[in-house]
Amino acid sequence: MAKSNSKHIFHLSDVVDVKVLQEIIDCFCDATGLAAIIVDYQGKPITRYSNFHPFCQKMRAHPTGGAGCEKSDAYAGIEAVRSGQPYMYRCHMGLIDLSAPIIVEGQYLGAVMTGQVHVDDDTLERITKPVINLKDYPELERLHKEVPSIPRNKFEAAGRLIFTIANYIAEKGMLSIFQNKINEQSLELVREMKAKQALESALTTAEL
Repeated sequence: MAKSNSKHIFHLSDVVDVKVLQEIIDCFCDATGLAAIIVDYQGKPITRYSNFHPFCQKMRAHPTGGAGCEKSDAYAGIEAVRSGQPYMYRCHMGLIDLSAPIIVEGQYLGAVMTGQVHVDDDTLERITKPVINLKDYPELERLHKEVPSIPRNKFEAAGRLIFTIANYIAEKGMLSIFQNKINEQSLELVREMKAKQALESALTTAEL
């Protein structure tokens, strides 16, 4: 039988323990004061929201707003993969975020996202169009104005840190895949040895 040349498609949670991912993100948020989350290649959350600003919590809980957030996350992840570097952007509601890609064996599995801030001297355009008008939601408009501002150089430094974290996660994923391959090869070798022993035993019995 010919072997299939199709490439196995991995999911981020298949190669790295989600609990470990959550611990990493929580530590990053405690150290920087920023919000962060890990998403899969579709922009769907893998970890819990860590240190999310009340505005973003309510926005993601809103059916339309949440879909807009996931769309922004997905687009940002793709742009990060294209550049191979942390990608800073303005989300659909005008806040500044950053995406660092997680790539394992050439496959984009997801991204580490951080941000939810205003950045001084920012000229970035929105990565996707806004899905709701804040004028129609007074509470959201108020919370949006309360989102903190930080210097761009500080945010970029956090981006370099999050990229290091993304690379670490990718390395963990690679090790997990290699270990699984080794385990599979070992099991196959054991099966072949048992089959050979059974065949030799059968031949010996037949000769008697």
